[in-house]
Amino acid sequence: MTSLLKASAAAVFLSLPSIGMADEAANLETIQAFHDALDSDTVTPDELASFLSPDFVDYNRPPMMPAEMTDFQSHVAVLTSVTTGFSDETHNIQVMETLSDGSVLIAWDFVGTHSGDFFGVPATGRQVFMSGFDIYTLNDDGKIIAQRHVEDVAGLMAQISTQ
Repeated sequence: MTSLLKASAAAVFLSLPSIGMADEAANLETIQAFHDALDSDTVTPDELASFLSPDFVDYNRPPMMPAEMTDFQSHVAVLTSVTTGFSDETHNIQVMETLSDGSVLIAWDFVGTHSGDFFGVPATGRQVFMSGFDIYTLNDDGKIIAQRHVEDVAGLMAQISTQ
């Protein structure tokens, strides 16, 4: 590696925003607690909403959600659909890392039983599997203010399709 390239890489690295170790640990704990709540059989929509900032932004908002809903409302509705549509659901977190800006990246696998209505598809009793990635941004109060996510929703819907 040339010295110019090394110097450029060092300059980029040093210009990245940093967070304190306490904030990093707190962000990781918050995201783990959020997923633990999501996997709980007794979680309420209000409990799920308590992890989100009221001005939450979903950068990959599902297109079927009504335009008049805020991202906060839409996300709580989607999360609630997961908890009511699937029993014994578990997000197995494969990777959880803090990024240079303090955001949290996770890679996960989801397993559960389709035991309730999920976006108009009645319960089939089928076991399902889905994988995905999320990047969460948290504010200074430890609330999730933004999420970027990619998951295999088409694959999930194919697994529960009644046709």
